Amino acid sequence: MSVTAIGPASILDVPRPVAPPYGLLSVPGVLAAETRGRWLNGVNTFGFPVQDTWTWDPCSTGTFRVKSEESEVSTERFDAFGVGASIACGTLGLPDDFLARLEASFDAVLSKAVEKAISQGSEVTTNPTLGDTNMTVLNSGTAVTPEEGLAWLENALPGVRGIIHAVPAVVSRWGFDKLKTDGDAIYTPNGNYVAAGAGYIGAQPTGESAPGDTEAWTFVTAGLEVRLSDRQVLSSDIAEALDRSTNDVVYRVEEFVLATWDSALAQAGVLIDWSVT
Repeated sequence: MSVTAIGPASILDVPRPVAPPYGLLSVPGVLAAETRGRWLNGVNTFGFPVQDTWTWDPCSTGTFRVKSEESEVSTERFDAFGVGASIACGTLGLPDDFLARLEASFDAVLSKAVEKAISQGSEVTTNPTLGDTNMTVLNSGTAVTPEEGLAWLENALPGVRGIIHAVPAVVSRWGFDKLKTDGDAIYTPNGNYVAAGAGYIGAQPTGESAPGDTEAWTFVTAGLEVRLSDRQVLSSDIAEALDRSTNDVVYRVEEFVLATWDSALAQAGVLIDWSVT
């Protein structure tokens, strides 16, 4: 016996989008606490001195012993940029939690948006990027294995804790025999955090070749911090969100982001080919 059902298809919710656990915004210490402040107008950073320590013989004669007074301090301009998303649907079949769906999706991809902005640029074209001219190119830009790349990046840090920025494919090749976990963060045996983010895919440093199909530029920084503004929900009222000419409802959310780092402490990159061992 066969039964034929006639009528409109029912609506079935798909699983809620979830942010990957090891993205940039999951790294401890990256997210600053304040959501309001003058940083929305942009900031000029003043970094920490970068220099080698010196030694001397305390038994040497003379009041003035030879000591180095040279150091390098980064001073750069960073401006806030906006990150936004929208969702649209016809009034027929509009779910009650339509706006909540948009915010859930926005939460899931916010870290990717920040990763892409700092590695490939944003609409604020004057902002520094991880691959700009401040970046030290490791191994002369020649692709290395994932294991070699990790060694290059960690050795580029001048004795301070840093963050390694890598695409998920590279991190998966490193594996957890070389990485450790701390909640939603991962770090190397040397204690440097790793941000595994899809936003880094396709990054191409200034003056360097585009990565091949199995290659990715991987970066290391120090002193990186991200500030997020309070979230703005535009047209949250259904009367404002409804376009009466089309019967479509459009909601929008926006946040402003300021991402800063100390290029004098560490800003280096290496090309990694994850297909080789």
